[in-house]
Amino acid sequence: MGPAEVTEAQIDEVKKRGMKVYSKVDTFASWQFGTIPYLPVPYQWHRRYEALTRFRVDGTHESWSNGYKPNFVAQLRSWYCWTDAPPLESLLKSIARQIFGPGQEDRVLTAWARFSEAIQNLPDTGPSMGTNNAVANPLFFKEPNPRTMTVRHSWLDQQKWSDWQASYIYPEWPYSPTFLTFLPDFTNQTNRAEQYALGSSGLSGIENEKVTGEKALEIFRKYLLKTADQLEEGLVHYRAAALSAPESHRQQAFREVLLAEHMQSMLRSCDAILAFEDDRFHFETSSSRSERLRLLDEMAGIARQESTRTRKALEAARRDSRLGYEFEHDYVYSPRVIEEKIRLLRSFIDEEYPEARRLLDGPR
Repeated sequence: MGPAEVTEAQIDEVKKRGMKVYSKVDTFASWQFGTIPYLPVPYQWHRRYEALTRFRVDGTHESWSNGYKPNFVAQLRSWYCWTDAPPLESLLKSIARQIFGPGQEDRVLTAWARFSEAIQNLPDTGPSMGTNNAVANPLFFKEPNPRTMTVRHSWLDQQKWSDWQASYIYPEWPYSPTFLTFLPDFTNQTNRAEQYALGSSGLSGIENEKVTGEKALEIFRKYLLKTADQLEEGLVHYRAAALSAPESHRQQAFREVLLAEHMQSMLRSCDAILAFEDDRFHFETSSSRSERLRLLDEMAGIARQESTRTRKALEAARRDSRLGYEFEHDYVYSPRVIEEKIRLLRSFIDEEYPEARRLLDGPR
């Protein structure tokens, strides 16, 4: 809910100097979920509003770059920019009634409370693949053919060509910016899943304690799935409220359910990508036939589950064009990009996996 320790120290110093404090804060959307227009976690947002008041912040910049999109959390925020706002529970009940119709208030508030608890356990992936683009980021078993030009054998440097000063894209997956795309190390020198977990969790910076990449990945995945499971606890109530909503409110209610489900899908897809890459790396570096068979079959299971989940994400993006939208990058993903991911998953399940299995099952 903030502020960070360094921010708290800065606020203290600024106040000592008799100056006003203006801060960039996220109070309805976040770059951690930059492709989802707002996060339905009102109790957690309210805790942040209270912290802004407690630390005497005089003015705020409310969103990083997504801009304003009409939503109920921004409506909630507008009340708490002023003194004497209504009690939180009565305000939330009014908003729940507005969206889901009369009679659904208790179910909706229970869902929002679960969502607000869940978000506190989520590792901060920041602007990366994790909670921004995971539903549209593919699982790579083999290095794919490039989909755009490469300069790997040129006088240009491919790495520099892909960074923010040049093309900003990977030839293998040119649909999203490099920092929102997860690609394996196909030389198999490094385990990119472990690197991602170390970097995104901050565990590599713990003083007086060396956390291995393997341990960081285990912890990171544990909390991704814990958050997803807690979101599901709230979704049980959210879906029930939408199903019981009056006809006049049902479409809007189901859009809210789709959005929360999409958040959960992002977490489970992030976990699938990391689990798949961890298996792929150990598959490529293992000399044990039985271990390679086990890892290969495990990857196939992950890919099948991810295929089902991605089809649901595709349907959600078709029904709600706000999902995947980040105007600075011209839609990070669209239904067309998700369809490309599905094709790549089918290629692994139908072609690459059976072929790898056949080679392993060959003469011993």
